[in-house]
Amino acid sequence: VLLNELGLDEKLISPLRTNYLMPITRLLYPECGGNTLDSHKAFTVHYKMGEDLDLSYHYDNAEVTLNVSLGKEFIGGELFFGDMRQSSSAVKIKQGSYDFHQENTEYLLSKISPALQAGRKPQDYERSPRSKVPCGAQT
Repeated sequence: VLLNELGLDEKLISPLRTNYLMPITRLLYPECGGNTLDSHKAFTVHYKMGEDLDLSYHYDNAEVTLNVSLGKEFIGGELFFGDMRQSSSAVKIKQGSYDFHQENTEYLLSKISPALQAGRKPQDYERSPRSKVPCGAQT
């Protein structure tokens, strides 16, 4: 669901980008446009058994992307990051946490399954190490 279709851009998403995300991205990704974010595309994805279970490998055409995990009763769902200059590596995001990643990134979301169906409680995921490649760098 695109959040601007719900009328959330002007009063929620734009102020969030300007007042909170830009100061963070200015520090994390100054060389990737983190200081000049002037637009956004905000949406939610609801993964559900028997429906959307994963997100295939794709190219993210954004200066900076923010992923937030709001789910609680699932296992899996790791984000795998890579780009044209490096191999993929997993980032496990626990509920309520987030991940920023910079431009020129390709990623996928691994398949999810309900934690209770798998006989386990939801796992708290921690960030896996991954290499950083500066914007525009050639390796």
